[in-house]
Amino acid sequence: RVRVCGVLSHRMGPVNHGLRDIEDTLRSRGVHGALRLGRAGLEKIGVNRWIPSYWASRLRQWEAEGLARATPRVALPFVLTIWLGERQHIRPEYYESFVASGTAHILAVSGVHVGVVFLILEFLARRAIPSRRLGSVLVIAGVILFALTAGARASVLRAAIMVAVYLAAECFNREPDAPNALGIAAMILLALYPAHLFDPGFLMSFASVASILVFADLFRAGLAWAPWWLRGGASATLAVQALPLPLVARYFYVFPLAAPLINLIMVPLLSIALWLSLVTTVCAAMFPPAAPLFGHVLQPVAAAAYFLAERFAAIPGTYVHLAAPRPAAVAAYWAALIAGYAAWKADPV
Repeated sequence: RVRVCGVLSHRMGPVNHGLRDIEDTLRSRGVHGALRLGRAGLEKIGVNRWIPSYWASRLRQWEAEGLARATPRVALPFVLTIWLGERQHIRPEYYESFVASGTAHILAVSGVHVGVVFLILEFLARRAIPSRRLGSVLVIAGVILFALTAGARASVLRAAIMVAVYLAAECFNREPDAPNALGIAAMILLALYPAHLFDPGFLMSFASVASILVFADLFRAGLAWAPWWLRGGASATLAVQALPLPLVARYFYVFPLAAPLINLIMVPLLSIALWLSLVTTVCAAMFPPAAPLFGHVLQPVAAAAYFLAERFAAIPGTYVHLAAPRPAAVAAYWAALIAGYAAWKADPV
């Protein structure tokens, strides 16, 4: 197992700048004969210890080590994937099952994960901190910290900025507005990284959130017959499929027909796994003997996720392979979808 922070191969030749050069070289040449660098060695090769990414990497390493000590080996790849975004630990056949069943999004730390972490921190803050403003500030800090330790990908940053903007409205006695928060997050990310406009992850992330914001009410109205405890989750699960559908076909060449059904089970399971990962990480820092108590509970949760993904992927007809649609077809689909939504929202004559 390679530790990028703190090791350097003596065969790598000249190093340009920073840990990214070390990581690229170790991935291409291996780590045979690696030697450990001290603080002076890191400074010599140009690693800046005063930038946030350095400490975020150190925190990621510390969390991974704590989870490895407290979590059974069979469940550790799943935990590292959903908590730290280390997807390379998942075996390829398992990942293909998640893709075919329409649940691969739980393996890529994204807005779903940030949303669950936000709800957990919000729940704890509202019960432990009397001041609502102070609680909102601490929740914002916790969500941003999670985004950094999870790799600071576009989808994670989008969700973290949305949460920050949403809660900042409360701090200034303004009414929170989710669509405005989504728009502000998009403008900030595109201003910092304009190339994200053509990144599949960025497009699918924003399309998913926008799809929930726009179409959730439509599906909720159509599910008026369903029990209240099922209506909210089912409407969001169905709505999230609407706008990203052509993007899924374009980038993955597959459409998981059973995704709405399995996600009704998989998303709550992900919430349990993230909650246990948070508690295990905190216990590993504050009271290590208690960490394995929660870490071992993650084993049946991971086993259930693997089992569901494999079983749904093995059922005939749960997914179909599609050809990648052209940009014009994607635009036509979105135009028809928005026109149909506008007609539904229009007042009857």
